[in-house]
Amino acid sequence: MSYAFRWDLVLSPFWLDSLLMGFYYTAGLFIFSSMLSLMLGGAFAFAELSNYKLVSKIAKVICHLLKNTPAPFLMLACYILFPVLFPAEIRDMINGYQYFGFYSAVAGLTLNCAPYMSDVIKSGYGAIPRGVYDVARVSGLKKYQIAWLIVVPGLLISIFPAMNLRLVHNFKNTSLAMLISVPELTWQSQEIESITFASIEVTTVVTVIYIVSSLLISRAIITLEHVLFSHLRWPRFDLLGG
Repeated sequence: MSYAFRWDLVLSPFWLDSLLMGFYYTAGLFIFSSMLSLMLGGAFAFAELSNYKLVSKIAKVICHLLKNTPAPFLMLACYILFPVLFPAEIRDMINGYQYFGFYSAVAGLTLNCAPYMSDVIKSGYGAIPRGVYDVARVSGLKKYQIAWLIVVPGLLISIFPAMNLRLVHNFKNTSLAMLISVPELTWQSQEIESITFASIEVTTVVTVIYIVSSLLISRAIITLEHVLFSHLRWPRFDLLGG
């Protein structure tokens, strides 16, 4: 019994529009959660590196808990438990909001990605040779100058490769948003499959979209790294001895 491929059906304008809409949601989830996870990860990193032991301990515990909680559970917690914190009227308003699922997915992805971004940032900070700080202080640089001329370039140089991998992983994690009915790419593909029964064709098209998108994200980050350190001519502290 042979299988009759129906590429013309899957690639018809009607279903392509559905996939395109799903990709818009996927791109939105990725962009918002990546930006927020970078900011939250930075906050976690500097809290963990803080000289205040209590602040450092609390940040480490929070990161440890988030790392060991599966991403789907974080999404479900934001989607189900967050509204429970409010009175009935506000809860009904939140649950009735059209994009509540989308923002819950963004929050879940952010909480999942941020602790790992924290590790990336901490490792980047630790990779800056201590002697560079001593030279900067002796040279009379002020704290904000040290931060901009040494800490920022030193961090970026060190974190780009690891950040690249983490952001691509975060992009692929956006498919988990289908669990809370966010109409992203994977959700749309399931809907199309349930109507057309063209599982192989739909899965192939969506897989290609994910692979190409991941490669483009990775290439964009590598290009950004090249632009920053070729055109801005920041010093390559990673080439110095420890």
